[in-house]
Parts: sequence; structure tokens; C-alpha cells
Amino acid sequence: MRCPADHAHRQFVLVHFGRQCAWFDYMHRQAEQAAHSLGATLEVYDVYAKPETATQYNLWFPFMLVVDDRVRIASPMSQQEILETLQADTFPMAPVMCPGQNRYTHDVKPLLVGNLEDAERLCLSGAELSASPKHYWMQKFAGALASGVFGFASYECGRLAAAVEYLPSTMVPYPLSTKHPEHAFITCVYPFGQTEDFRAEVLTHLCEWLSANRFSGVSIAAGRSSTYPNGPASFLSQLGFDEVGLVDDVVMKVGRDYTVLMHKSL
Repeated sequence: MRCPADHAHRQFVLVHFGRQCAWFDYMHRQAEQAAHSLGATLEVYDVYAKPETATQYNLWFPFMLVVDDRVRIASPMSQQEILETLQADTFPMAPVMCPGQNRYTHDVKPLLVGNLEDAERLCLSGAELSASPKHYWMQKFAGALASGVFGFASYECGRLAAAVEYLPSTMVPYPLSTKHPEHAFITCVYPFGQTEDFRAEVLTHLCEWLSANRFSGVSIAAGRSSTYPNGPASFLSQLGFDEVGLVDDVVMKVGRDYTVLMHKSL
């Protein structure tokens, strides 16, 4: 992936899944400012409203900024970071990230619309962003999910430690080759922990719950080396997920990485 420094950027496209990610509004503002500073246009597509755009722009997670159909930015960036990325001649590969030791709280609860604010505080890590768009996104699907469960959250000493979110694959607009009512798709699992990582507990709990609710398999998109999204892939491999194939080549703050699709039979 190359982005010549003298290339005149003319088209910014921001695709997203119903503003699911609480970082989306921030990224929208930063992309808008970056596009304006370059005299470029910004188009925004919600793949929930226009599912065909998920395939057109190869979206596999809550949002993506695509510039000139060449540079694919897949993590939150400030206006300055976006501009610096576009000025780069090449993008170094992201280093392999190694999660810390798996930690278990033994206090796992369903993730519902009612405890969304706990999950948002964890995801945003103190950033002053609004969780209301995600709340709206969840309300659109709650009635179609078993017991209104979007996933699971683990708590340590009353504070959220990790969370995982899912949808049946038939409700996900991403370009999966097959979508079956008995297959689930994990839209997000967070946060990565460098010293200690709590994600294994909620992932295991979700898989057990899905199996008990007649799901036969679950898929997830993950960074092969990086933590975004949902990675690294080696972490998921340890939990029984197998790599199905390479689905994207993206740029993030940490560098360039491949996104892989992974699957686990239940």
C-alpha cells in the first residue's frame, strides 16, 4: 500500500454501521476537518441504511475512512494524524501486539441497553464523547435478539473490565460470503490489555451462551498483528478461532496491518 506524498486527495468516504462505535462522531468531525483543509469532498454512508456500500467499501467493523479508494484508515485518528498519514510515502507494518495474561473476574453479566453506559465508559477510556448514538443503534436491534442480549460484560470490584458485542450474522451488513441464522458475528470485543487482559472471559461466556441458544458458529474480524479490531489474531486462535482468510489491508495509528476473518464452530 502506497500513498505518494504529492498525490492530490479529492475524495474522502466515511462508511459506518449505524454509528455503532462511540468513536464514530469524533472520527466524523476529524475526517470532515481534514477533507476541508485539503479542499476535498467527504461522503458519509451508513451501511445499515445502504447495505450495498458495505460490500462496495469492504467494511468489516464499525467504521472506516477511505481516501481516494487507496488509503483505508481503520482506527480513530485526529485531523492532524489523518493528514500525516496521507502525506506518507509508505506505511510501516504494525508491530505484533501481545496481550497480557488472561484475567478472570468471575462476575459476568449480559450486555443490555440498560448497562450500555458502563461499556461506553470502558471503550472511551475517559474521552468526553457521547454514547447516545450507540444507544440508538442498540435500540434498533434489541427486540430481535434473544432476551435483548447484545453480548456480555465482566465486572471487577463493581467496574467494567471487558465487554463483547455480537449480532446474528443475518443482521450484519458486512460482506460475509454466507449469512445463516444459526451463525453469529462478533462486532466488537474490548479493551486490549497489555499487562492483563480480561477479554477471554467474556468471549468464552458469549460462545457458551450462543451454543446454548442454538447457534452453531461464530465469526469475527481481527487485526492479524494489531489489537484493532479485536486482535491480535493469535489471541483469538488460543480461544479456538480459526483463520478463514484475509479480508482487508488497513492503516492505523500503529501502522499497516491485515484484517483477517476468523471462525469458531460451537
